[in-house]
Amino acid sequence: MAAQDLVWTQMVNTITLVVLAITGALMWYQIRSNHDWNRRKETAERLSFIILGPFVELRRRLEQKADVYDPHADYSTVQLTPDEQRLLRDLLNYLEQLCIDIKNNLIDDDLAFDSASLVVIGYWRWARPYVAEVRKKIGTEEVLENLEETAARWDAREQANRERRELLEEEKRRKRIMPGKGRL
Repeated sequence: MAAQDLVWTQMVNTITLVVLAITGALMWYQIRSNHDWNRRKETAERLSFIILGPFVELRRRLEQKADVYDPHADYSTVQLTPDEQRLLRDLLNYLEQLCIDIKNNLIDDDLAFDSASLVVIGYWRWARPYVAEVRKKIGTEEVLENLEETAARWDAREQANRERRELLEEEKRRKRIMPGKGRL
């Protein structure tokens, strides 16, 4: 009888362990799913602020004075008032915080890239001389380093996307003029 009780106890312990393992795996999956959902929700809210919110008004005020998307212009080609310099600093600090959140997986990189890559790349390229001045004045290269890193990474990604689109377009053109297909 004691041997039979021992077998039952071992079976119950094994079943309990399996149930706990399955429960733990399901809990981990649920936590991970919630994290991904919350990260994407936070991303959408933050990017809406850049695209639709008060950030747009700040950008508009600065962009009245400077074309940050003109590849031939940058901070050194424009004279900003002290108020406009504070505005630029605030805009860059906001973008730096966005990039820190991306680096730490609080904001989804792919969604942010799709929504804000032109803003991040454009502002970084345009403000680079300003950042160099600030870094020299403060004596550290760490000023806006996350913005710099993200802009460089996204710029390379944009370039790769452009090249891929050009190759696809070239392939489409070649397919349209292949002899014997009967179509242009």
